[in-house]
Amino acid sequence: MWARAVLAGAALLAACARAWPVGALCAKREAAGGARYAAFLSAGTGQPALLEGAWGARGKLRGCWVRREPRAIRAFLASCARRPPAAPAPALRRDVAALWRRRAACAEPATHRGTRRMRRGWTVPGTLWCGAGDSAGNSSELGLFRGPDRCCREHDRCGAQIAALQFNFGIRNYRPHTVSHCDCDAAFRRCLRALNDTISDLIGVTFFDLLEVPCFVLRRAEQCVRWHWWGGCERYEVVPVATMVRQSPYGTAAPAAVGSNTCAAEPGAVGAAERCEAAPGSAAGGRSGECRMRDGGGGSRGRALRSDDRCLPSGLGRLCRAYRHLDRCEHRIAPREAKYGLRNGGARTLFHCNCTRRCAEPPLLAESIAVRCFVLEPQPECGAERPSG
Repeated sequence: MWARAVLAGAALLAACARAWPVGALCAKREAAGGARYAAFLSAGTGQPALLEGAWGARGKLRGCWVRREPRAIRAFLASCARRPPAAPAPALRRDVAALWRRRAACAEPATHRGTRRMRRGWTVPGTLWCGAGDSAGNSSELGLFRGPDRCCREHDRCGAQIAALQFNFGIRNYRPHTVSHCDCDAAFRRCLRALNDTISDLIGVTFFDLLEVPCFVLRRAEQCVRWHWWGGCERYEVVPVATMVRQSPYGTAAPAAVGSNTCAAEPGAVGAAERCEAAPGSAAGGRSGECRMRDGGGGSRGRALRSDDRCLPSGLGRLCRAYRHLDRCEHRIAPREAKYGLRNGGARTLFHCNCTRRCAEPPLLAESIAVRCFVLEPQPECGAERPSG
């Protein structure tokens, strides 16, 4: 029945069919990315067929296909009916004639068995792996643009990924696309830039600049795995945890060390790594009975890094993690604040010694962490006055 419908629709184009070579009912030709494509619908003897071909930048035929699916033929015929073709240009006639001569060698698209579960989604035209999901029949199949498609295929094989709306490595990916490890994204960027052509640049700009797909790095961190009913942690364990990283634009060079990150704080934020200083005359030696100062690390000035700050790739990822640990410290005294019987007269936040002691990277923090910290001690009870001698 569908064959009769195709032939009936083809009758609408009979007036123009005389101008087409080899009995073609309709033909189209497009050029993109240094390549050109041509397709025509042939209603010769036998079943109607749609022949498609692709030529490289030097005019060499790179591949051709014969499609006999009713859905594809109806769609192509409908596009021709909306815009009836005029007399074909000489270039289009040559392409159609070349396809007709090679029709016997043109392959039909592989039919997939119903037992195979395919990943479906939008892919860049001319590729099978670049986009949401893939449309490849097997892991070795590549599209017309083999170079960029190979880069996308290797990127899809990344061993550390968090699928859309899935939870993994301690975080949930609320984005509508998969997020990969930064090492995989860096290799993807290098692969595309090495090709240095129009299609690879289009894919790279779309992925890194338009979609702004982040990546993540993995670190082993101490996390609470069991909580008390009242909210305190009952048991800690060291588990891999992912940290999202905002990537640089596609046109810039990829960072040298992708597996680490550093956090950029907002200008003017109070320093989590600021040096803690006691005001002159304050209780710095435990004289207040509540607070006692201790030496910490180096004395260089630092800036605060809050837990919601974005992270940028660099070699200071461990330092960033130490900053974030300090920002979770419960006991702190802000600059010019009086608390726990101690006034912090310095310009940097004063932290409890338990927070600075748990920092896992003291060598990296030597130039950033507070010089001194404080501990909380029980306040002496105010008893009766001792009897005089």
